[in-house]
Order: sequence, then structure tokens, then C-alpha cells
Amino acid sequence: MKKFFVSLAIFSALIFVISCGSGKKDKKESEPTDDTDVIETDADTEPTDEPTNPTDEPTNPTDEPTNPTDEPTNPTDEPTNPTDEPTNPTDEPTNPTDEPTNPTTPTAEEICSTAGGNWNSTENKCTKTVSCGEIPIAHAEWNGENSYSLVYVDGEWNGETFTPAYSETEGTCKYKCAENYYWHESNCVNGCGNNTEDNPCLTIDFSDNNCNPTGATTFTCGCENGYYWNNDACEPTEEKKCDLAGGDWNETESNCTKTVSCDEIPVAHAEWNGEDSYSMEYSGGDWIGEISPEYSETEGNCKYKCSAKYFWNDSICVPYLANICTHQNLCYNNTETISCPAEDSAFYGQDAQNNSSCTAQSFTLETPVEEQNVIVDNNTGLIWEPAPSATTYYGDQADRHCTDLNNAAYAGINTWRVPHPFEFQTIVNRSKNGPATHEIFTNMPAEDGVFLWTDSGSRYRAFKVYSGTIISRSSSTKYKVVCVSGKELYQSTAEDFEVSETTVKDKRTGLIWQKEKITNKSWEQALTYCKGLNNETESGWRLPNINELMSLLNFNKEEEPYSYFPEIVETTDYNSFWSSTTDASNQAQAWALTPIYGEVSATVKSWDQNFVKCVKNAE
Repeated sequence: MKKFFVSLAIFSALIFVISCGSGKKDKKESEPTDDTDVIETDADTEPTDEPTNPTDEPTNPTDEPTNPTDEPTNPTDEPTNPTDEPTNPTDEPTNPTDEPTNPTTPTAEEICSTAGGNWNSTENKCTKTVSCGEIPIAHAEWNGENSYSLVYVDGEWNGETFTPAYSETEGTCKYKCAENYYWHESNCVNGCGNNTEDNPCLTIDFSDNNCNPTGATTFTCGCENGYYWNNDACEPTEEKKCDLAGGDWNETESNCTKTVSCDEIPVAHAEWNGEDSYSMEYSGGDWIGEISPEYSETEGNCKYKCSAKYFWNDSICVPYLANICTHQNLCYNNTETISCPAEDSAFYGQDAQNNSSCTAQSFTLETPVEEQNVIVDNNTGLIWEPAPSATTYYGDQADRHCTDLNNAAYAGINTWRVPHPFEFQTIVNRSKNGPATHEIFTNMPAEDGVFLWTDSGSRYRAFKVYSGTIISRSSSTKYKVVCVSGKELYQSTAEDFEVSETTVKDKRTGLIWQKEKITNKSWEQALTYCKGLNNETESGWRLPNINELMSLLNFNKEEEPYSYFPEIVETTDYNSFWSSTTDASNQAQAWALTPIYGEVSATVKSWDQNFVKCVKNAE
């Protein structure tokens, strides 16, 4: 519309100029008369549709000039009223849709705008930005510009067009896989799947279900505390392995250890000789460094030793003879059985009143080979032939019977030998006689006067079965033999005795002996004397039982006396030491030890010439 009004104004101005020009020419040729009327048009008056000159043909107000810049067809004709201007220059032509015959040519900027472009006045060109459109796959993002530019030339848009395409290199309309996604078979995918139910970590043990893709088909899983991802599984850390194995992780040394209690000591009468636990290290899925209990005199982890009053005999802890009970459980006066006396009464302190800390005898009858029985001493480990030989032997031939047993492998054993006197004492029960041996030995002869040979070194000694006497005998005498198998029992040596001013301590048995030898005492006097040693500063002194006395001997000693106890007797002392043990076969007698001969025999209790050596247990 604005263009129309501009064109109309230009057209009106041209008509006005032309009209003015024509008027001047006519006036030159013929001056108007005074009575010529001139129609003035008030600027505010609307033009009429009738022509000024009634003789003129009416014009068609709707027609536009063929060329608003052309002059009238007849140049000599003037307008009826040359002074008239268009009635209303602002009015539109009668037909408002008509445009001037020759409109203004649109500018390049207008053309650019009409084409949908953007005019660049600096470069005088029309361009437009075209979007690349949508990325055709999921889980992708633009890798460069997501649009491109075209230039409008000669009515057409020119330039390279682009379509979205996958590329790892940046470019126009190029896209790549989004973070944690990977190009695979024309799609952006990852090893964790696109949905929660596709999460492979849900099936991995000890995973925390957090999936971390590392490729189109590969992934890693987050693991629970104490685990780490290893190829395709959550593996425990070394610290976790340690914890699962029950160990303790040492961060400083980066190792796993645990303290393990030693297994139970496998033998009786033993105690730990050092720590009763040890440390193991966990390596390669196994605990390394297991220690089994082992006997040792040297301290260490899981090392054990025999308890006091016991010694190691290859495989078990064996009580010293001094610590084996005599099994005398009755009290006596000089002639008969009595109720055990009170401390302030006569005959107090005899065997039956001091046997609470000794080791009781224990035997088992076994048949290792059919119809070939043996008796096993559970304390000493010795294996006994259950009955004496049918044949008698001279003293220097006593071992023949044992040799015959070995040749026959009796009971599957080929280590039979003649027992020494100590070993016979371990099977004696001092509460009985006829025979004096433990009741399990049912085949021992019950009659008085039967002796069995012993192995007692350079001196021939025999064991009297009826009473339990150990006495010297001539080798020319014939006695029966009973054999034993096992390691010999311990016999004291000089190194076992620790001497002080008034006492001698036996380090093996734990007994403390009176150093002084007391002479000329009867059995009752001996009991009274030892009891009398106890006072405000001393206690526990008593008369020893026969096993304690006998433990002072060593039958392998080559010369008299047969003991390593310091100054036990002079070589001219043939008297015996009283024991607190009564002879069950004759209650008027008590057992006594004669060191000069290495013998155990019974002496009448009223005999007042025997020696006394009191004893007490170590504190």
C-alpha cells in the first residue's frame, strides 16, 4: 500500500508539472480574458466526480495511466482546469488492487528475505543456516556442527548439503557415540546394556550392581567392599582373603597371619615347654607354618616336656620310681593293722598317709597276636610277658628265655629282655602278698620262695614274687624268668643331685632329702624323728616310702655302694635305711634299703640299728 501511495504521489506531481507547463504556453499565445473563471479547489474540499469542463469527456477514475511518467496523448491538450490538483492526493485509485503500470524493482535484501535467507551487507550475499536434522540412532551426540550454510544465487540456493553420518572426526552433521557408548554394528551400544534388567553385574557375585562399560560388549562391575574387579569377576583383596580365612591382616608387612593354639599334648604327664600357640601365614590360599606338638627339652612353640616327677622315655612321659604309688593303703603299728594315727600320735607319717601325690599303677591286658597275650603298663610303656617261663635258668643264662621269645616273635615283638630291679618294683603292690604283684598278673606264682631273675649289672639279684624283695643271689642258682619289652626305666645319676649345706635335692623326682645320715633308729623312732624336723620354719618332712628310697639306687653302678647319692653310706656301712612301708606279708616288718648291696628287704620294726634319711616334696 505504501508503494501505491508513493507511486500515486509521483504520478500526481508529474501531472501537476505538465499542467503548469501547458498553461504558460497558452498564455503566451493568448492571454486569458478577465471574465475567464478559475476554479480553485480548497485543499480541504473533496474533489467531485464531474469534469471541470462540461465539454470534456468524463475520465475513468479507476483507470491508471499507461505510464505515469508519459505525457498526455495529445500534447496540445491541457487539463480543463490546469490549476487543479488531484482532489485528494492521498486517496487510492478507484480500484485499490491495481498497481502502477511500472512498480519499483525490489532490492537484493528484499529478495533474500523473501527467499527465507539472511542478508549479509558486508559480503553482499544472501545465506541461510540449515539444520542437520535429528541423529538417526540412540545414545549418540553431534561431533561438530549440527547445521550448515547455503547461499542464494540467481533465484536458487546453492552450496553443499549434508546428511547426518557417524564419524569419530569432527565435521558438519557428523555424530559420535555418547560417553560410555561405543560404535558397534551401526549402533551406539555398551557392555552394560540399555536397560536395568540387561545389567550383567546383577549376576556377578559380590558386585555392587554398578556397571561401567568399557566397550561395545565389555564392561567392569563395581564390587563390594573388600573386593576388586578382575577380568570378569569380583575377586577378594588380599586383606579380604585374610579376613575370610580367619586371619589378621598386617598392613605394614602386607601379610596375613593368625595365632593358632597348639593341639593337645599327645602324651600324659606332660606340660608345655614354651608357648602353647604359634603363628601361621596365609599364602596362596593355604595356611603355612603349621606346628605339631613335639617333645623338647628346649623351649619353643608347641614344645612340651614331661611334668615334674616324670621323664621322657622315647614316646611317653614315665614316672620316676619315686613317684609311683606303692599302693599301701593301710596303717600299722609294730605288729598289726591300726587306724591311721593323728599327727600327734605314735606311728604317724607312714606310707598310707603320704600317697596323695603319687602316680597310681595302670595296666591293660592286650592280645596283639591271637592267643598271645601281653600286659601293658600304661604309665611306663613297658610290655610284660604275662607269666614266667616254665624253665629255670642259671643267673648268667637268664636271657635265653627272652631270646627264645624274640626268635618266635611272641606277640609280634622281638625286643624282649630281662627286667632290671626298678622295673619289677613298678608292678609290685605293697598292700598284698603271695604274689605281691598287681592283680592283673594272674599267672605269677603265689607260693613263697619263688624268685625271678633280674638284670642288675655286675651283681646277680633276684625278685621274690611272694613279697616283692630284691635280693642278691648266686648265679649258680636256677630261677624262672619273665621278660619285658620297652625302654629301660631311668636310674639316677650323680648329675641328678643338687647338694646344699643340709639337704640334697633330686632334680628329677623333685624330692628334697636330708643330707645327714641318722643312725640307730627303730621303725617307730624313725617315723617320730622325721615328724620332729617340722617346726615354724620347716614343714613336710617325713619318712620316705620304699619306692622313694629305691630311686636313690643305680643297679648299673660297678662298685659299692650302688647309689650316686652324695655320701649316702660308707663302704663299711652294711645297715639299711628305714622306709615308711610295712611288709604286707609280715606286719611286724617294714621295708628297708641296703645301699651297700643294692637290695630291698624287710626288717623287723623293733630293730633299732637302721639308718634314717628323711625326705619332703619340693615346694
